[in-house]
Amino acid sequence: MHTNVASVVTASGQWDMSRLSFLLLDDIVSRIVAVQPPHPALGSDESRGLFEFLVEVWGVHNILLHAWRLGLLSIELETGSLLVERSLHGTSRALFGNALVDDVRELMSRE
Repeated sequence: MHTNVASVVTASGQWDMSRLSFLLLDDIVSRIVAVQPPHPALGSDESRGLFEFLVEVWGVHNILLHAWRLGLLSIELETGSLLVERSLHGTSRALFGNALVDDVRELMSRE
């Protein structure tokens, strides 16, 4: 799965609920839609970057959790964010100690 924040925001600037529901579990969708989607007119500020980082990490979390529920022992997962990849593999200190990042690391280390 390859997607970004812009692909789940409608032309009117609202969350595309049908696309989000197709891609993610309901629990994850409810957490995402609790936050206003970024708007291009706002520019790319630090909070928007953090938001996109967290959305990407939630997506990875969702995929890994779903894979475990299906009984898959090995999957190949790509992310479009080098920061997310480095954070999850422990080569970046971005959000070190963040509960979500820690949960994803735990899912990645399951045997």
